[in-house]
Amino acid sequence: MRERKSQKRPFLRHVSRGAVLVTVLWFITALAIFGMGLGRVSWSVYRFARWQMAKLVGQYSVNAILLMSKFDRTEDWTPEYDYLGELANEEIYESGNVKVVYFLIDEERKININKAPSAILQELPGMNKDKAIAVVNSELRPFAFIEAIVGVEEIEKKDYEEFKSVVTTYGNGAVNINTATEEVLELIGMDSALISQIVEYRLGEDAELYTEDDGFFDSTETIVDYLNEVGSVSLSEEQDINALVNKKMLGVSASSYEIQANVYVFDKLVDTYSVIIGKKENTENYIVLNWRK
Repeated sequence: MRERKSQKRPFLRHVSRGAVLVTVLWFITALAIFGMGLGRVSWSVYRFARWQMAKLVGQYSVNAILLMSKFDRTEDWTPEYDYLGELANEEIYESGNVKVVYFLIDEERKININKAPSAILQELPGMNKDKAIAVVNSELRPFAFIEAIVGVEEIEKKDYEEFKSVVTTYGNGAVNINTATEEVLELIGMDSALISQIVEYRLGEDAELYTEDDGFFDSTETIVDYLNEVGSVSLSEEQDINALVNKKMLGVSASSYEIQANVYVFDKLVDTYSVIIGKKENTENYIVLNWRK
């Protein structure tokens, strides 16, 4: 009996050690797999946190650009007029892996749906005479923002999508001849020949924007005189200009501006901002009128 017991003990120890070894190996393997998974999770969390931090830096950058733009407008040396050369030139702000591409442009380059008569509104893309009259007579007018026009029963979403890029609810209603697009100038009633002269004058002798010879109109009284420097304004065209000025549908300056900013993180577009600023009532200070992301 003793000999049998002494013979079995080494065998039992061998089995026990083998079982322990297998268990330990499985445990180590499990830890390794868990560690790899944890590593992946940790790396994912790190990348996500880094991405969110970069986006936050982008937001702070847009806020900084907003402050600079407000200061720039407050300190404008030529408040009597605004033109593309001092507004819409694209600028870039970079900080680490964050890049913000932005520019400032006036809202008065568009048609104000709160001020424009039905004769002009009916010329907008997707609009007609009946829809224009419905807008002018709507109880919702003045609209707080352009999307509110869809609340007019006769205006459908598809109509709004067609004309939204050329309208605004900010400003005094006078379209800025210095910044308005050819489309907007046509919509307010100018003929193609007159529009061509305006564009040619604004481009200057080198026919390029954002250069030192860019032309601009510093008052409504000088529009015809300046245009005659690059061409010849006909009597009917002069009458059209004067009529628009007298109806307060044409001007040379602005009181509200849009900051358009695209935020890139690691060269990938992550956010787009549109911020409208305008003068606070009875002051020269600018405030945020609308913020969209």
